[in-house]
Amino acid sequence: MVAPQDIGRPTGTAAVQSGEGTAVGNAPATESASLPVGNLPLRPPVTLLPSPRRRGPVLETLTDVRREMARVYRNMRHGRIDTQDATRMTYVLSQIAKIIQTAELEARVAAVERALGSRKP
Repeated sequence: MVAPQDIGRPTGTAAVQSGEGTAVGNAPATESASLPVGNLPLRPPVTLLPSPRRRGPVLETLTDVRREMARVYRNMRHGRIDTQDATRMTYVLSQIAKIIQTAELEARVAAVERALGSRKP
């Protein structure tokens, strides 16, 4: 496979930069050769960061969690998310759903206890 910097050069040649300029030939590249080779500059890798405004879906209700699980499933089915990653995400979402259910039940029990406590026979 031809490296991008070698496109247009005859096969078996490499550009070597020395203190006196660049030479093209069969000479092997040395450690003292400075990069980039050719006209293509080396660029640092681009790191894509999430937008600071969007932190993810709001998962406050069971409906929110259900919608997010469905989104993960669709993305997995279409190959946008790896199956193992989707499985992990779904597991975490199911744990969030359990926490929401428990919190809702806890609030209901507390409300019932308050109502029964205020009605002393």
